[in-house]
Amino acid sequence: MICKNLIEKLPIILQKHYNIKPYSNNKITLEGKMNITISKIFQCFSPFCRAVWDLTSYPDNNLPVAVILTSDKTSPIILMHRIFYYKNRAAYHFYSKMILITDNIILELIRFRIAIKLLYHLENNKIIMDYGRYVLYLGKSLIPIPLHLIIGKFFTYKETENDKIFNMRVKMVHTLFSKIFEYTGKFKIEAL
Repeated sequence: MICKNLIEKLPIILQKHYNIKPYSNNKITLEGKMNITISKIFQCFSPFCRAVWDLTSYPDNNLPVAVILTSDKTSPIILMHRIFYYKNRAAYHFYSKMILITDNIILELIRFRIAIKLLYHLENNKIIMDYGRYVLYLGKSLIPIPLHLIIGKFFTYKETENDKIFNMRVKMVHTLFSKIFEYTGKFKIEAL
């Protein structure tokens, strides 16, 4: 899902994680546990976020999660299916699509052709994806939209703990309200 030159520099576990390729019949399953924290202000926006983004908006600790990445030999898209196994509610499914735009830019398509443009780089055995902007994805056209004014900017990183486990962190930061959403977790690759 990322450029070959960068993959070769990654630790083993992240090489396996990011080695899924567009235009192939690849599948990778990740399993782990996450902690999800949500600010009170984000809870006010959560109905909007669920409608537009489908992002889970239920806080929890030590939450079992599975992530299934699949590609198709006829498509440049990598499908991400995340399953959050809450104790006291039905499993929550979150789907998005990843498209590699250039060597260091990925689009994560959410709903209604809305996407997050992520700029990634390697820093000390850590993959960092910085917020590029929210865009409306119309084929080759990326039209900027000011969604960050409502739901904040999106940042993520993944780093190795050892050859079998990686840690990850995703957070949304709002200009006025600071950190409004975060999840952290540990994952291992269950199947390639």
